[in-house]
Amino acid sequence: MKKTLIIVRHAHTFDPVPGQADHERELTPEGRTQARQSAEWLKEQGTLPRKIVASSAKRTQATAGIFAGILLNDSAAYAPEKELFRASETEVLEYVQQHFGHEDSVMVVGHNPTVTQLAIRLGATSVSYLPPASVIVLSFDIENWEDLKFHTGKLVAKFLPDEA
Repeated sequence: MKKTLIIVRHAHTFDPVPGQADHERELTPEGRTQARQSAEWLKEQGTLPRKIVASSAKRTQATAGIFAGILLNDSAAYAPEKELFRASETEVLEYVQQHFGHEDSVMVVGHNPTVTQLAIRLGATSVSYLPPASVIVLSFDIENWEDLKFHTGKLVAKFLPDEA
C-alpha cells in the first residue's frame, strides 16, 4: 500500500515587530495569495489529503486554513499542533509515525528550516530549499505511518513558488 505525505511551508509572513512573539506572526496579503496558488496547484495534481495538521503558530494555521478550504471545502478542517512549533525534522517524523492512522494521504504545514530538511531526508533530494508556500508530495511503500523512515520516500511532485 502507498502512503502520501504532503509537506507545506507556511506562506510569506510579516516581519516581526518589537515585542511580538514569533508564534503570533501573520501572513501578508502576498502570503495569502501564495497559499491559494499553492493549494490550487495541489488540487490540480489530484492529491487531496485526508488529514491536515499545522504548527500552532498563526502563520501555519492561516496557511493550513487556506489549503483546507480549497482542498477539503472546509477552512477549519485542520488540526493545530503545539508540538510541531519549533520541532526538528526528527520530531516531525515521530509525530507523523505516532499521530496518523489509516489515512492514505496526509499534510503537515510547518516552518523552515525543518520542512526543508524533512523533505530532503525523506526523499526529496533534488530540493535544496523550500521558499514560502512550497509544496512537496512524497510517496512511501508502507502499510502504516508507524513504518515511516528517513530516505524511503519518492518525490512525486513539487511546487516551489520562487520557481513557478
